[in-house]
Amino acid sequence: MSRRISKKKTGIRIRSLLVENGLSVAEIQNKMELDSPQAVYKWLNGTNLPTVDNLHKLSHILGVPIEEILIAEDQENNRDGSKVERKKLK
Repeated sequence: MSRRISKKKTGIRIRSLLVENGLSVAEIQNKMELDSPQAVYKWLNGTNLPTVDNLHKLSHILGVPIEEILIAEDQENNRDGSKVERKKLK
């Protein structure tokens, strides 16, 4: 079993940190000097993860270490390292 960063759970965590700090997407965009808010929305929706540079900036703005922003989850792997696929039972 290995660990990977969950985009979805990390997005939920970033959203909760924004709420805790009373910050809007526009304020994060301005503080991080991003051209548009789309990157922030993609983080919040779990589509993308922030780059390392943006994680560093975000951690300073939110006052938390990077480790408290990123959420990891366990992932099962086959012996060859490929991801185990789970099928739902009907």
